Amino acid sequence: MPNSTATTVVTGIHLESMELGSVLVDGDGFTLYALVTDTSATSRCVDACAVAWPPVGIDAMGSPGEGLDQAQFGELTRPDGSRQTTYAGNPLYRFAGDSAPGVVNGQAVDNVWFVIDANGGAVGAPAEDDYGGGNY
Repeated sequence: MPNSTATTVVTGIHLESMELGSVLVDGDGFTLYALVTDTSATSRCVDACAVAWPPVGIDAMGSPGEGLDQAQFGELTRPDGSRQTTYAGNPLYRFAGDSAPGVVNGQAVDNVWFVIDANGGAVGAPAEDDYGGGNY
């Protein structure tokens, strides 16, 4: 069984306008990402990956920000038993390399990590058959 990695609990998920468009951020303004090789039921980012890409959990989020649909939010159970928030079926993560709100250092890392738009799309992600050779 994988080592347990706590989720990063966030509140106030909303959209923020950036150079990549309008993307999901948490209440502190940190960019949220999806791993394009995940599924709506499975997070493949565990152990060391989950340290670099902390999974997001929501605690009493309340109403989603303008432009987001509450019905698109969900949860999955991670391999370690913790709960992870999803949006439009995408498990959500922060990136440890984003040092401040609005930073998008995680965009296109290993050609599998991408910011998420209001529709739940991975902004700039390649077609499914073109995923790079990421380590996750």
